Amino acid sequence: MQNIETGDEEAHRKLRKIQSYIPGFLGYGRRESIGDADRLLRFQVSQKLGLARRELNEARASLIDANYYNTLESIDSLLGSLKRLDGEISYAETGYLGSVADIEILENELDRLYEYDAQLLIHVGVMLRLASDIKTTAGVGELVALKKHMSDFQAELGIVEAIFMKRMQVVGRQGT
Repeated sequence: MQNIETGDEEAHRKLRKIQSYIPGFLGYGRRESIGDADRLLRFQVSQKLGLARRELNEARASLIDANYYNTLESIDSLLGSLKRLDGEISYAETGYLGSVADIEILENELDRLYEYDAQLLIHVGVMLRLASDIKTTAGVGELVALKKHMSDFQAELGIVEAIFMKRMQVVGRQGT
């Protein structure tokens, strides 16, 4: 197994990128840290998704207060999709990595795993920003901008889900 401390410079750069989002993230380079690193990453992503959900709920309340009931279906759909994605990430099998004793991540797989992790964090950050924009535009009744932000949020949600699924496929090949 590759040890990030002595190995590949590109993987080290990607690890540092992830660590800029998650202080204390040790990475997957050492067998004993694989499960912990995965749980920490998924926890951080889930926390951000929870914040986005809170923003969307506040936007929903603003729409109700302003009697914009025709927009509720769209925001409810976003909330449902966000809750489902958060559940998939939060409750995935421990680390989706299976038994730590059986894992041997090849160097190119490790590099892809770090890339997926970094992209996941970036896009979840975009979703969080868009959720804030949705809350703001809902609060002031800017329905055209609100619809645009909700469409952008839905697109980002799809990107995050696709990255997460690719990540699971990479990890799922390990130990087989």
